[in-house]
Amino acid sequence: MSWATFFFLAYLVTTTQSTVFRRQFECNSPNSFECMKSIGKQSKPLIHTFLKTTSISSLLQYTKTTAGIAKLLAYKQYHVSKVPELVHDLEGLAAGANVPFDDLLAVNLQSELGFFVSGCSDVHVVNNSTSLWLHNEDGGANLQDLVFIVKAKIGESEEAFTAFAYPGQLPGWAWGVNGFGFVQSINALSSPPPNESPELELGLGVVFVARKVLKSESVEHAMVVLNETIHGGGQHFNIGSIDSIHQYSVEIAANKPPSVLKLRKNYFHANQYLHAGMYEHQPRIGDLESSIHRLSRFAMVSLNENESPEDKQLALKLMGDVFDADFPVFRSNTTADPELTHSTTVFDLLNGVVEGFSGGNMKLELTINLQEYKKKSKLSAVFYNTTKATVAGGSGGGASIFGVFLLLILGCGLGYATYSKTKKQTEYTYINQSYS
Repeated sequence: MSWATFFFLAYLVTTTQSTVFRRQFECNSPNSFECMKSIGKQSKPLIHTFLKTTSISSLLQYTKTTAGIAKLLAYKQYHVSKVPELVHDLEGLAAGANVPFDDLLAVNLQSELGFFVSGCSDVHVVNNSTSLWLHNEDGGANLQDLVFIVKAKIGESEEAFTAFAYPGQLPGWAWGVNGFGFVQSINALSSPPPNESPELELGLGVVFVARKVLKSESVEHAMVVLNETIHGGGQHFNIGSIDSIHQYSVEIAANKPPSVLKLRKNYFHANQYLHAGMYEHQPRIGDLESSIHRLSRFAMVSLNENESPEDKQLALKLMGDVFDADFPVFRSNTTADPELTHSTTVFDLLNGVVEGFSGGNMKLELTINLQEYKKKSKLSAVFYNTTKATVAGGSGGGASIFGVFLLLILGCGLGYATYSKTKKQTEYTYINQSYS
């Protein structure tokens, strides 16, 4: 092979490298079962490859053991009783991909079955001129060519969403936007599943919870969904809507009510519990070491007035940061941290725009105008009026830089929420802590 041929082939590889935004599967279906069946058919090769990966093979082998069979059956019965419509959607996904339903059920219950998932970072920019946040979607390096975008339109006016998806999983557990202008992104948190503690009851799997929340018509609707759910595992929701410039941090743990923080300052969340009332009671497991490094880098950058993420461009720079060679913010499959950032997404609430970027050089590959998306979707709001949600903002906000250092050194939390519930009203009272 000549050098000219070699460099030409190298050029082709670098210029045609696959990214998640170039793998888009769409459905325009009368119901969600048919939609998921269509997505299953389109992503069939990816799902079959995913099921053969080392981690998923280990998971599926476990579900064939006596203990695994019993645990999966218990969760199947629980989900059929609580969210039969989502179980039916998963049946559609399995049918379209021509794989056993129980295999995909296990894939959607990895954390609850004890196979914890790690990854993802979010930085929120909150000031007088900006209300946006950025999400780095992290995962195994072997998933880089398997993840994809789902664009769904279900029924005439039932549901519309665009979401990052993993093969064989219900969309929503990564990031997603819907036709109501509601936006969410997820950070993995490791909370021991209830079935590991006999005194706790089973709860809804984190993937199923994320899919439920993606149906929300508003932030208030999402809060009701999260509060009315018995949670089977841990995750962190970043939530917002174009109908309100406010951003929210919601931490979830097994069998606990959500902890909610209304953000009033710049804020960073990775894969450890930060909220007071949550941080103290959750074991230090999961993606902890990398999270501490990423949070520390946010604190360091924020101290520099020329680098502090006060706008989109500076926030993009932070999310592409590889200053820490072993544990970078933009995860690069290092020896110490074998995870990979698959994409970066910007959710700009003030301007109503979602943008998707690939690579550490932040190449723009996806743009969604949320106002136009909302208008085009023509969804009918059906959020029940029997439950009234009241969002009451506190006087605090996200952690200051001093507060971040206190967290790293002393284990301080950033904020928490309490809630009281009656038959006719669900009230959320945000209690924010700020360090100054």
